[in-house]
Amino acid sequence: MFGLDDNYNRLEDTKLGANGNLNSIVVDQYINTIGVFSQYELKSRAVKTTIGLRYDSYFIKDLDENNFTGEKEDVYGNVLAPRINLLFDLSSTLQLRASYSKGYRAPKIFDEDLHIEASGARSVVHQNHPELKQETSHSFISSLRYSNIIRNTVIEFLIEGFYTRLVDPFAYEYFWNDSIKVLYQIRKNAEDGAYVAGMNLEFNVAFPKHLTLQFGYTWQRSEYDSPQYWGEDDTSVTNEFLRSPGQYGYLTLDWHPLNRFEASITSTYTGSMYVPHFGLDPITDEEWDNIDNGEWDNIEESRQSEIEAILNEDVIEGERLEKTERFLIFDIRIAYTQPISEKISMQLYGGVQNVFNQTQKNHDRGLYRDAGYIYGPCQPRTINLGLKFGNILSH
Repeated sequence: MFGLDDNYNRLEDTKLGANGNLNSIVVDQYINTIGVFSQYELKSRAVKTTIGLRYDSYFIKDLDENNFTGEKEDVYGNVLAPRINLLFDLSSTLQLRASYSKGYRAPKIFDEDLHIEASGARSVVHQNHPELKQETSHSFISSLRYSNIIRNTVIEFLIEGFYTRLVDPFAYEYFWNDSIKVLYQIRKNAEDGAYVAGMNLEFNVAFPKHLTLQFGYTWQRSEYDSPQYWGEDDTSVTNEFLRSPGQYGYLTLDWHPLNRFEASITSTYTGSMYVPHFGLDPITDEEWDNIDNGEWDNIEESRQSEIEAILNEDVIEGERLEKTERFLIFDIRIAYTQPISEKISMQLYGGVQNVFNQTQKNHDRGLYRDAGYIYGPCQPRTINLGLKFGNILSH
């Protein structure tokens, strides 16, 4: 197999002017990537080998002149990405798979960079460092799969180990522009590498009584080789990947006892992870003395408002790396389908999402809240009922 593709992408975002101000360009960037790829398969009685090779040449032009570092130069890159996959049939029920692949992330502006956050009533702007290089990955995966039919029950089990080595991984540094009160979060390359490693389990069962069960669970570890900054303070460093849980999983149970009736229970589990939490400047000893003596007039009015927000526990002092709570989400859905004609059916359905109302409990509040300190499920407990018409397949 052989192929050629040419991808062109334009990302442009303009902040509209207000109160007579002119419009300002937030980002104006285009990317052109030309790729050539090929794949070859070789089969024998017990082994199937798949070899692939892709060559990408990309060009990135950034026209944003509002970056604090000034105008950026055009970025060019060429990437040769091989991959190989070996599949061994050890028996009629057992398969062993091993693979290697190379990947990359170009030093472009990502969609999430356009999300301008606020922390302590100041803007937090995401930008790329002018010397940002591509991030390269080398991934190794090995898995063992068992599949069999026992007494009309289909059983599948998979155990998989994975390891990814990152070269020039993306990391961040922080730059405070006091003149315009903006905190820049700058994407750069870490001096040392990083890795992601772990194990994945999957278990699927299809019972003869129209009942299926799917289960999956992943343990992983994601770390930089050397500590990276996650905040402004010199002590705000960590080896951990942020917003990356060490454990997560899912469970799905589908039941179709009748041709027109179906019910399902789904569950997702997200383990704890590290999330940065930014607050206001800590209260100084001098400010505490003024507070204790009732001499609020000795404190600037704007600072009084900040201190009140801290004392009311609306926000935190300084910055913290928080370890989040775990979340176990359950959803329930029931549906009944009634045929109206040969091609049209009516389905009545209802259910509950996030049955136990698992949501983040420790939000900031008020003017000085950290808008980026959000994690966990976004949807609270939700009850829904509906009626749907169409070509609905019945089980």
